[in-house]
This record gives sequence, structure tokens and C-alpha cells, in this order.
Amino acid sequence: MKQLIFKTSLHCANCKSKVQDELDAIPQLNWRLDLADADKKLYAEGEDIEAEKIIELVESYGFDIELIDEK
Repeated sequence: MKQLIFKTSLHCANCKSKVQDELDAIPQLNWRLDLADADKKLYAEGEDIEAEKIIELVESYGFDIELIDEK
């Protein structure tokens, strides 16, 4: 299973709610957003997930996102 970690500008529950439905709709994607972390890290896990797709989705809502780790 692939794990991607992103640094984001999603800073509150309202921000999270804006992208939640579309992230939930990505097949086989398990994700969580750590709002307590200073970098507001978004963790994404799945078999065939693509960083570019997640980045495009989050950026389409006007938020910044950067891939910082891939395992």
C-alpha cells in the first residue's frame, strides 16, 4: 500500500469540509487531515493513488498543497 503525506493550507474543519466529499469519492483512498499539526498534514493511503490527482483537487478549492513524503 502506498502512503502519501502532504503539507496543506487547510487550517480548520470548514476547510476540510470543502474537499471532503471529493476526497471520499476517490476509489480505494483512505485519508485523514491532521489539523493539530503545524503543517496541517494530509495523509493519503491506497493501492493506486496518484499525488497529482489529490493536489489538483485540493488546489481547485484555492488551498495550497505540497507532497512532502511518499512511502
